[in-house]
Amino acid sequence: MDVLQRNTQPPKDEPGFPEWSVPVYMNCSCPHPCSFIGYTTEMKMFPKDYMESSLFPNAYMHIDIHYKERFAISYQRFMKYTVQDLLVTFGGMASLFLGCSLVSLMEIFCVIYKSLLMLKHKYTKVDTVSRKQQFMSCHRNHALHFSKLLYKPPYKKSSTVR
Repeated sequence: MDVLQRNTQPPKDEPGFPEWSVPVYMNCSCPHPCSFIGYTTEMKMFPKDYMESSLFPNAYMHIDIHYKERFAISYQRFMKYTVQDLLVTFGGMASLFLGCSLVSLMEIFCVIYKSLLMLKHKYTKVDTVSRKQQFMSCHRNHALHFSKLLYKPPYKKSSTVR
């Protein structure tokens, strides 16, 4: 019976897995699992003289298995972009654009408010300010330092007799 097992092959040049020791059934080139732990292995042999000097030279075998280091490297794979990350990204963009539109609305309200104040001021103020001062107060500086006349004050000729 020919059974093909789906085992992953050990990494190339991995200590502890020489080519002659890899079984034939480890023939799958499948991707690595999402979670695995890698251990480094090492093999040491004692001299044969130690075995012969024991009480039972032919029936004695000593195997000592322990970790070389007190830690192991664990690899895990995660999805790079989960549903939660997608929702956070869209939420961040929506809040950015919503914030920009709220700032624009506030600027529009501010301009309307200032215009209403200026119109109210125009019709309620007693004409005691000179024309030059009135003309200077009607200009607004823009970000590009251009001066734009918001409204032109009415020019009244004084009818004073000299």
